[in-house]
Amino acid sequence: MLGQFLATFAGVILSFLLWFGGERIIKYQHEKKAREHLSKEIIEEIKENIGVLSLFANLIEKNLKAGLIPILGQKLNISARHYSITSGELRLINNPEQRELIRNSVYVCENFNHFVENTELLLAMTNLKEHFQALHLATYRLSQLKEHARETAAYLQENIVDKLTSPQK
Repeated sequence: MLGQFLATFAGVILSFLLWFGGERIIKYQHEKKAREHLSKEIIEEIKENIGVLSLFANLIEKNLKAGLIPILGQKLNISARHYSITSGELRLINNPEQRELIRNSVYVCENFNHFVENTELLLAMTNLKEHFQALHLATYRLSQLKEHARETAAYLQENIVDKLTSPQK
């Protein structure tokens, strides 16, 4: 009778240990896949924004040379990074430096988006046809926006993407 009890007890303990260990392994594998997917998605989003910034700067330059004043600007996508921060998924990225770089990239992109919004508002409020000086103001502001787009693209590439994609220490 004692032998049956010990065998049953050992079986229960063994099954509990297997279950507990299996759950930890499954959780680790799930978090590893989520971490890889999150990193890949964030890097792709930032690279996409770099491409958008370059195209946008070239479009502004082309329009200014042609004497055109575009009213609407291109805003940067921050959805994956913003979601990862607000949902807490950013915790999956183990490296604190990389987490800070991602937060910094959101701030830089939001700053650019605000610059675009302010430029759009300025151009919408300015009556370019009636005031000759307004045309100079609009041209100057769009030149600033073009330079800001190029600087933001360079910053994102050199200070964010290159560091996120470099081998971890």
